[in-house]
Amino acid sequence: VRPGVPPHARVRLRGRSRSVAQFESSGGTTPVGEIAAVPPRAAEVRGISIRGNDMQFQLQLKDKDSTTRRRLEALSHIVPADPGFPSLVVKAGSGSPILLGLPRLRSAPVAEPAKKPVSHSVFLNEDSLAAQLQRLATYPEVRVEPAVDWSYQGRPIPGIEVTAPISASVWSRRKLSIFKPTFFIVARHHANEVASTTAALKLVELLVDDNKWRRLLSRVNVVILPFENADGAALHDRLQREHPTWKHHPARYNAVGYEFAEDNGNPDTRFGESRVRDRVWQRWLPDIVVDNHGVPSHEWAQTFAGFGSPPRFTTSYWQVQAMIYGILYYMESDAYPEHRHAAYAIREAVAHAVSSDIELLQWNRAYRERYVSWGTRWVPERFPANTHRDMIFYFGGYPAGRERRRQSPSSRFPGVTVASWVTEVPDETAHGNHLRLTAKAHLVANRATIDLLAASAMPPERRIAQTASGTRITVSRRRPIVIGL
Repeated sequence: VRPGVPPHARVRLRGRSRSVAQFESSGGTTPVGEIAAVPPRAAEVRGISIRGNDMQFQLQLKDKDSTTRRRLEALSHIVPADPGFPSLVVKAGSGSPILLGLPRLRSAPVAEPAKKPVSHSVFLNEDSLAAQLQRLATYPEVRVEPAVDWSYQGRPIPGIEVTAPISASVWSRRKLSIFKPTFFIVARHHANEVASTTAALKLVELLVDDNKWRRLLSRVNVVILPFENADGAALHDRLQREHPTWKHHPARYNAVGYEFAEDNGNPDTRFGESRVRDRVWQRWLPDIVVDNHGVPSHEWAQTFAGFGSPPRFTTSYWQVQAMIYGILYYMESDAYPEHRHAAYAIREAVAHAVSSDIELLQWNRAYRERYVSWGTRWVPERFPANTHRDMIFYFGGYPAGRERRRQSPSSRFPGVTVASWVTEVPDETAHGNHLRLTAKAHLVANRATIDLLAASAMPPERRIAQTASGTRITVSRRRPIVIGL
């Protein structure tokens, strides 16, 4: 309800889960922990209290089974209540009421600006990232938003915008995206994949400190989510203190163990980490989106033990495939032929840049030789190794209208975003020189993509029309952008 607008509401019906979890295997999906067909009865609101900006609800549960009470008691330890004024007072069966709190949004960490550039050998956690963001925010080309959204546990998810310096006090991201194409980089979606944040901040440093890189800002905008999975990153930081080189897959997902990409595009999601990518996309309408990801930095199990990888992955991650490889699937559509051209151009530009770096080329060849010898040669369907210029690429087109279950920005918004793709490096968990190498690999791929966008940028079109009420000036540019023609 808003002043001057008729009351309205949106109701979205979703299928209720039939199980607590699912086990995925080659034979199909098996439910685990089936949920009863009859959902529990709704609670009764018995009272509401307000104190300042805080509100308290007193609830009475109609179902008085002991299981529900035990769950609520466990939840009260996870989200403790303010004993003076709890957010929820729940009467469930016999015994005293259960007091529950609500997750609180946290302020961005207060930190002094870092005195040194981003380390090549120590990955970034919440505190060290905050210090680096404070340092980068002092440059006229950089704007740091401490919290584009908040995670499920209330941690801020920061964003970085890098453009040519803006002198105006009022400006529009949408207008900037009209005048120049925009490159959107997502880092630390899976929080145990640590090199992406290092690579993202190294990119920002070069764009503002190095003249050869800074000139790119006259033709391209760059926006970054350096820490998309803030809750997972907090868990990973805690786990790696005891075992620095483990993969730490519990920190891969968010605070509830959920692959929150499943909720991308869902405006009603409870997870800020699922909302934040769409929020940035809506602001900037990026032309290319890249997700900098990672894979295990060493074998999953004892060598030659016969281990493949979890059944949900069709590709085996038993051993490292490459220092960097790419995943790029594009829409085959007569309406948007630009997608196919862009995909081939990105693959060529990135593979050429990686192969031109002697260090990365040597590592790619060494990893691939072992991967092919002990994997592809024997089980090619589990160890695919299609290469382009000595770089493995999972590449191909899909018919429009037959997108994969988890849609990318380029399939959801084909008239705006021409390509969405992924880089993968073996950084679970990387330290020292190996972190330097994996971050460098992401950085080389990102630079190649920026160069491609800069070379394809065309001046916007300006149209002037006389109308009955005056003169109308329209500024626009062709979308999706034409790359590779």
